[in-house]
Amino acid sequence: MGSKPETNFLWPDVWILLSIALGSGPEGASIRDIIATGDYINHAILTSAELRRGLGKLLHGGHITTREDRFFLSTAMQDYWTHLSASTRTKQKRIRGLELFLAIGSSPESPDPPAELRCEGEAGGSYDALTEELYNLAYQQYLDGYQAR
Repeated sequence: MGSKPETNFLWPDVWILLSIALGSGPEGASIRDIIATGDYINHAILTSAELRRGLGKLLHGGHITTREDRFFLSTAMQDYWTHLSASTRTKQKRIRGLELFLAIGSSPESPDPPAELRCEGEAGGSYDALTEELYNLAYQQYLDGYQAR
C-alpha cells in the first residue's frame, strides 16, 4: 500500500501553534486565549474556519492535545518548543522554526524537529467542536477584556 498523505499545513496553523505555545500556561489555552495571543502575534484575528481547520490538523498530527475545551502542546511538541525557545531568542526565528517544523518553509537557523514530530499522516480534519456560537462567544470575551484595559 502507498504511504499516507502528508498534512498540508498553512501559515494559520503556525499562528495557532505559536498562540498555544505562548498563550497557554499549566491550565492550557482557551479559544479566547488563542484569539488574543494570535492577535498579539499577527495583529489580526484568526477566523473560525482557520481555527477549526488548524486545530483539527494539529490535533490529528499529535502536536497539540485538548482537555475540557483547553488546548495544550503535546509532550513531544513541548520538548521541541523548549529546545527552539532556548536556541532562538527572537519571535521571528521561533516562527521560522515552527514553519520548518510544519514544513511550510525552511530556515537554516532553526533546529530540525525530532522524527516523532514530523508532519506525516492523514491530512487531518476539522475541529468541529468549535461552533460559530462558541467562536463568537470567545471573540466577544476577548473584545470585552481588551476594551476593559
